[in-house]
Amino acid sequence: ADVMLVVDGSGSIMAANFATLIRFVVTVTQQFVISPNATHVGLIQFSGPIALEIGLGTITNGRELEMNIMNIRYQNGGDTNTGPAIRQATNQLLNSSQARNVSKFMFLFTDGIANSPSDAVSAGEAARREKIIIT
Repeated sequence: ADVMLVVDGSGSIMAANFATLIRFVVTVTQQFVISPNATHVGLIQFSGPIALEIGLGTITNGRELEMNIMNIRYQNGGDTNTGPAIRQATNQLLNSSQARNVSKFMFLFTDGIANSPSDAVSAGEAARREKIIIT
């Protein structure tokens, strides 16, 4: 499977909660076999800016993936640009050099309302039309 993790780094999350969220994300990734021939994982953090923290499939070792996730710095941004983050994750799943013809999943971690809820919904619907499962 190809998996994109989409993590809210907006100011409302707050630093302590972001640290808890990152530990949870690591726990989620530990459930997968990370390797070139098994699960590929990427991670996007979003607030105002959208940051591709880990490109899909660029890390092919579970322990290295965990270390990279644990080292992500909290953006503490003012916006919650969920729609653009979903679109960038969709692009990674469909068009990255590491994208494959396998099941595609997007895990969205957020605490609140997007800057543009309708944009987030339309981005999610577009991802689902591409057979991406969003949770």
